[in-house]
Amino acid sequence: MKALIRSIRDIGPGMKLFALSPGDSNSFPAYEPGAHIDVLTPAGLVRQYSLCGDPCDRQVQSILVKRQATSRGGSDSMHSLASGQTLEIGPPRNCFALANDPGQHLLFSAGVGITPIVSMAHGLTALGRDFSWHHFAHAQDFVPLHGPLSLDKFDAALSVGLNLSRDQIATSIKRALVVNAACRFIYACGPSGFMADVAAHVAQIVPGATLRTEQFSPAPADPASHSFSVHLAKSNMTLDVGQRESLLDVLRRNGLAVPSGCEQGVCGACVIEVLGGIVLHNDDVLCDEERKHQRLMCACVSRAEGRLTLNL
Repeated sequence: MKALIRSIRDIGPGMKLFALSPGDSNSFPAYEPGAHIDVLTPAGLVRQYSLCGDPCDRQVQSILVKRQATSRGGSDSMHSLASGQTLEIGPPRNCFALANDPGQHLLFSAGVGITPIVSMAHGLTALGRDFSWHHFAHAQDFVPLHGPLSLDKFDAALSVGLNLSRDQIATSIKRALVVNAACRFIYACGPSGFMADVAAHVAQIVPGATLRTEQFSPAPADPASHSFSVHLAKSNMTLDVGQRESLLDVLRRNGLAVPSGCEQGVCGACVIEVLGGIVLHNDDVLCDEERKHQRLMCACVSRAEGRLTLNL
């Protein structure tokens, strides 16, 4: 669908906040807190951006775009846009949903990882749920966000750690977990190192809690990746996937139209059904339970041990 760029605000170093209006209808589709949209950037690349506004507002969708130092053109081209132009976007998709639980919820975010957590804070507030939110950032990045993201609405629940060292952040995380030890659902979004620290502390302090995470960088490639084969049950084809190519590449080359987005294992667009075999998961989309059951995989980055049978 088309979206009209209502406004673009410069938010701190290298960040722009886009407010989008529906271009083809009177309102956007409804979405749940934690959702993101696919955006076709002017560079022709599809990128995923978390919706960082109020899910109850269907007249505006807000996304925060940070210019990446290692950009392949996506974020650079987004920063070249102006108000009044249009973008092609996909419907909201959610791989980072809130649990339908009346108990307390605990939120952690760092840096640009604040974006999906903002919508969660809106959603929990609308439901009247008890929650505590801990955000960590550099002051120069966070201060300009406070007003545009309406974070004053959450002052009672929001604790912000600015310019802290990794050890200081770890101490804050542990303290929050101890104080909220009865919490059953914990959500975290941010850089890989931050996410790993949150997961380690949750496992140590509140092992019975469910941790849901989302991050914006792919898992590191496995240098020991090896070739494998896949049998396509519906097409009755058997294909070989070489050491230096992805399953997604091989499927496309053989005429199978598999949807995709980021092609880095963080969006979930290319998840396919596995009927048999052992998947070696390299994505940051599927939850632990989904990986354990070995019935889904991300075709862009995940691989196999031996041979897989796919529902294709």
